[in-house]
This record gives sequence, structure tokens and C-alpha cells, in this order.
Amino acid sequence: MEVVLYIAASAALLALAGLFIYLIIFFNGAKGLVASVTGSIESLVAELAGLRGNLQGTIGNLEKIVGQMEGTVQRVNAQLEEVEGIVHNVRDVTQDATDVVHGARNIVVNALGFIDNVQTSVQRPITEAAGIISALGAWLEGFRMRLGLRGSRREAPPELDRE
Repeated sequence: MEVVLYIAASAALLALAGLFIYLIIFFNGAKGLVASVTGSIESLVAELAGLRGNLQGTIGNLEKIVGQMEGTVQRVNAQLEEVEGIVHNVRDVTQDATDVVHGARNIVVNALGFIDNVQTSVQRPITEAAGIISALGAWLEGFRMRLGLRGSRREAPPELDRE
């Protein structure tokens, strides 16, 4: 039995040696994997550091742009206030101009009405006077004709008396 124990112990030692060999091979492969992962992580850390530097530059640029935008927005707001003032002034001027135009139109309408009244007031007496003068002229012509028929012959003016 002792021999069986020796054989069993020898088999156990051989199995243990095989296990150690397998573990050495496994850890050797794992060492390469760990080295590869470590390199990848170091590369990733380096890229992240570069990205961080780039982002800090970008953030700095964005801060400058935002500062400039604030100034631009303030200037635009000031200009919009000026435009709003101009629009109010134009509205006031337009209203004043409209009032002036309406006032001028009323003056013209009143002047035309006055002219019509004056024309009517003056035209009627002138028409009546013209009618009276025309009637008087016709009466005088008739009167002269009667005088010419009853009296002596009228003398012709010297220009017509060439015969």
C-alpha cells in the first residue's frame, strides 16, 4: 500500500505540476493582455488629455464669443431703441402732415365755396346789368333808326364816303 500511496502522491504532484505549467502559460498570456489593455488605457488617457486641452481652448473661445455677443446684443438693442424712436417721430410727423393736408383741403374747399358764392353774387348783377345795357343798346338802335327814318339822311363817315 505504500506503493499505491507513492504512486498517488506522484500523480498528485504531476497534476499539480501540470496545473502550475498551465497557470504560468495562462498568466503569461494574461500579462500580454494586461500590457495591451494598459497601453490602450494610457493611449486613451493621452487622447482625453489632448481633447481636454482642445476643449479648454474651445471653451475659452466660446467665452470670448459670448462676451462679444453680449456687446453686440446691447448695441443692437440700442439701435432698435433708436429705430423705435425714429418710427415714433415718423408717425408723429405723418400725423402732423395728415393734419396739415386735411387743413389745406378744408381751406381749398372753403376757398372754392367762397369763389362760387362770389361768382354767383357778382355774376347775377353783371348778367342783369349786361341785359339792361343790351336792352338799352337795342332801344337806342331802334331810337336812332326812327330818327334816321323821319329825319334827314345820315351822313356816312368819311372812310365809307369814297364814291
